[in-house]
Amino acid sequence: MNKSMLAALFAACALSCIGADAENGAKDGGAAAAKADRDERMIKVTGGRITKPGTQRGEITCVDCQKSAETAWLEESVAYFAKCSRFKVTLAEGAFDIQKPQVKGSLSIFVVDDANLPALLAAPDDRWALVNVARLRSDKEPFFKARVQKELSRAFSILCGAFTSTFPQSLPGAITRAEDLDAYVDPSIPMDVISHFAKYAKAFGVTPAVVTTYRNACKQGWAPAPTNDVQKAIWDEMRQIPTKPIKIEFDKAKGR
Repeated sequence: MNKSMLAALFAACALSCIGADAENGAKDGGAAAAKADRDERMIKVTGGRITKPGTQRGEITCVDCQKSAETAWLEESVAYFAKCSRFKVTLAEGAFDIQKPQVKGSLSIFVVDDANLPALLAAPDDRWALVNVARLRSDKEPFFKARVQKELSRAFSILCGAFTSTFPQSLPGAITRAEDLDAYVDPSIPMDVISHFAKYAKAFGVTPAVVTTYRNACKQGWAPAPTNDVQKAIWDEMRQIPTKPIKIEFDKAKGR
């Protein structure tokens, strides 16, 4: 094959790749535009989603007591727990004393680095659980990060009152060594486990935020004053008074 033919082949391949990238970009852009359109239409009908004041009570605190696992890893897990449970979940620095654990918030998950402790400890009656990164280390950082986050999900599940799932191959599962965690795809907690959290955690003063649409909040009678034209229209619609009284006819023959 001469140089001109080789150059032409490379050019054709490059154009093909560019075309494929452009097509994929167009598909992604189209999907994003469709989602944005759906979201906009949903907001126009419902007024958007709002949180009912006073429903999110208590706090679950992830207490960082070590320096081996990166803070960003813990922040990702905390954000995920807050999203999936709608509890208030925070991250704080602190220390851990196995004799007298100092619980922060309503419940605490301590993250420690101690070769003398197991990978996971749970004392829900005393309002705390522990994840020990010393037992989760891996030479490959992505594996170390994943193990820490998966063990945090297991600890969070136990602390919130659920530990078994009907979904196969999902966390939390049976773990006998750190390597077993590598078999799970991600740190996600299955929905049947999450569904138990609110009822159990309530005993510890932890309740989730109630989130619904502005329209539903108006129907339920607790919606705040509208903040935009869409919400004002819904507010006025829900409070519309009929201009004519409702007449109820009484049928004497039927007695009703």
